Order: sequence, then structure tokens, then C-alpha cells
Amino acid sequence: MTLDGVRDLIPFLDFLDEKKVSFTLGRERPETIMVTILILGARIEVEVFDDHIEYSVFRGSEDVLDDQPALFEMIRAFVEDWSGPLGPDRCQAAVLTPPCRAWRSSNCAGLR
Repeated sequence: MTLDGVRDLIPFLDFLDEKKVSFTLGRERPETIMVTILILGARIEVEVFDDHIEYSVFRGSEDVLDDQPALFEMIRAFVEDWSGPLGPDRCQAAVLTPPCRAWRSSNCAGLR
């Protein structure tokens, strides 16, 4: 199977259904539809454009953690890295970075 863009979206979703792979659909950018696939050990984000696809794979240990200070420090470090010379607005502009998508409706600078 090859994916040449949005016209292949339904066959791709049918393929995932046949393989019993869980997915969600979203729209993070105006020109794409995102298919987020969660499999053991990875999250795959497939961006479906009119005429092609792009994807990213995020791998992790999937350990369940309960260290809340470490969680908030990780968030603070992320926000500080992205605030740079453009200020907190840069965090909201970082559309492709998953944490910012979740924080879009809040003030990223407020996490400092």
C-alpha cells in the first residue's frame, strides 16, 4: 500500500481497522488531517496532505511515573526552551510540538 495523500485516507484507515490498530483523527494544521496511531512503545503521527503524507515516530519507555516535581520541571524546561527571543508567543506558534498543542488555550508563560 502506498499513500499518495487524502484520497488514500479511507483505505489507510480501513487497513488500520483490519489490523486492529487504534487511531484517532485530528486537525492540527489547516492543510492536513492527522492520524495518530498508538502502538506498544511508540506514537506515530501521520500528516495526510492533499498529495502526500509525512509522519513522525515518538518512542518511549512507557513507564508509569509519579514524580510530580520532575513532571513540572520538564514542563518548565520545555517552556523556557521555546520562549527564547520571541517570548511566550513562540510556544503557541510551535504547532508541531505536542505539548504546545495541549497548552494552546492557556498561557505557556504561566508555567514558569
